Amino acid sequence: MVALMSVSLVQVSNVWSAQAERQRAAHQQWVARQYVAAIERYALATPGRARELPKSVDDLLRDPRHGLNVVRHLRDAYAVDFSSQGGLELVWAPGGALVGVRRSADQLIWAVTPELVARP
Repeated sequence: MVALMSVSLVQVSNVWSAQAERQRAAHQQWVARQYVAAIERYALATPGRARELPKSVDDLLRDPRHGLNVVRHLRDAYAVDFSSQGGLELVWAPGGALVGVRRSADQLIWAVTPELVARP
């Protein structure tokens, strides 16, 4: 009887663990998409001819290019899990601009497209 209960508990814990992992992955994907959408809005809101990318997360929270008008491209600096076990990492371009988010576990990247930044 004890052995049967132990096997049942192991199966239940495996199901619970898989469900928790799916929820964590879905939340990571949502956060990554929020960051990418904010980066795209920032680039599209660039005054003038050349589109700019943000230099920091703070630029997404309050766009400094619009003076006294408060422009927010990201509602909150959503928690990005910087752990080495499958957390999210911000992706920076060689020039120091924020271009996307990467999941460290499988290197899946959500990023802005180069066509967005290149303005005709």
